[in-house]
Amino acid sequence: YKVTGVQTCALPISVKHYTANLSIAAQSNDSIGMAGAYLQLGSVWKEMGKFEQALEMEKKALPIYEQAGRKLDVASAYGNIANIYIKQSKFKEARPYLLKGLEIVKSKGSLLNSMVFYRDLSSLEETQQDFKLALFYSRQFNLLKDSLLNSEKSQEVSRLKMQYRSEEHTSELQSPCNLVCRLLLEKK
Repeated sequence: YKVTGVQTCALPISVKHYTANLSIAAQSNDSIGMAGAYLQLGSVWKEMGKFEQALEMEKKALPIYEQAGRKLDVASAYGNIANIYIKQSKFKEARPYLLKGLEIVKSKGSLLNSMVFYRDLSSLEETQQDFKLALFYSRQFNLLKDSLLNSEKSQEVSRLKMQYRSEEHTSELQSPCNLVCRLLLEKK
């Protein structure tokens, strides 16, 4: 739920670009486009250290996504708002947003997004010296990470088995005996 990879010197250009996107979306009554532009602007403002502007943008996107029923986008906005509060060392304000975001992504079955929220909650609680809760969130993060890795490995093994069977079948068809048999059958 973060915009990354933007060079610091390009941030003012990004603000102009995303503001233009916002204007175009507003002119065409594209509320989802507007919400996306708000999120992008919020991320850029956060990177520039302009936290109040960042919060304003994120909080403008939130009701649009809520009204449209876009739960994962709502969770993303919650995560962004929490991270802005964390950057300001406003940990108590950040926690409810992380918890709301986690609740949403869990209800949607989004393991990868759940991992991100668990990681951020673990870091937050560690910062607040609630090590028991930090450990709990860290364990949840690791369980999901392991589950995702096992799932990826299982998919890779299945793919390799299918590839092996396909290559085995192809090599059988191309064996000298099979080629001779097919040639004899074609002549009949």
